Amino acid sequence: MSKVKHVRIQMIEELLKTNKKVFVKELSEYLRVSPETIRRDLDELAQMKLVNRFHGGATMYKKVEKEPVFEQKLQSNSIAKKRIAKEAATRIENGDIIAVDVGSTTVHLASYISGKDITIVTNSIVAADAFSQALERQQFTGKIILLGGYTNPTQRSVHGALTLNLIDNFQFNKSFISCGGLLEQGIYDFDLDETLVSSKMIRNAQQAILLVDGSKVNISSLVKFGDVIDIHEIISDVVYPSKWNRYKYIWTKVQV
Repeated sequence: MSKVKHVRIQMIEELLKTNKKVFVKELSEYLRVSPETIRRDLDELAQMKLVNRFHGGATMYKKVEKEPVFEQKLQSNSIAKKRIAKEAATRIENGDIIAVDVGSTTVHLASYISGKDITIVTNSIVAADAFSQALERQQFTGKIILLGGYTNPTQRSVHGALTLNLIDNFQFNKSFISCGGLLEQGIYDFDLDETLVSSKMIRNAQQAILLVDGSKVNISSLVKFGDVIDIHEIISDVVYPSKWNRYKYIWTKVQV
């Protein structure tokens, strides 16, 4: 690496530390080199895992974890997830039509619904099975609808255009939504196809309820699929972050 390039790379890194985000056009003007040179510099930094590239610029590097398989997620923070699900189940009223997306917290709802006559619509094969067993035990009455679509073996779910079209046939009283990460600016998850389903469940519901354990709070993930302003209630095992004061009125903390 030439001395000139080395200095230029250092300056880009310093700007990133200060601004957290840089843009090709601005760097080109500031460093007095061509946009193509800046793009090559940023691509090289991305290969070294020093930045995350996006169209037109870069941000400081942040590792995006791969989504664990569903069985692994079920074991993680299981006590908190069950307590969150138990609290969420108290929001369900007789006669409700509810949507339940794919999640290791939402799946526990089946254990805590009692004495209600409801319709459950889900794209989670695991949740459909859990609700079916509860229905067989006469824990509650009603119907369970497993949406059709392409299967995701690792998450034991269905997704795709058929799934989205089927959701359009429903208007839910409540949707119970999970996520892989929650930031003040949005709700995130790992899989684009599954986030499209969750997003539509939010839009088609009178009330959207987000179930999120503390390991997901203030954590990003691959795909943003919703804004917190679209959520009616957040149920978690931790208090809301101190800077999120505008969400305190929709945040419910459960005791674990």
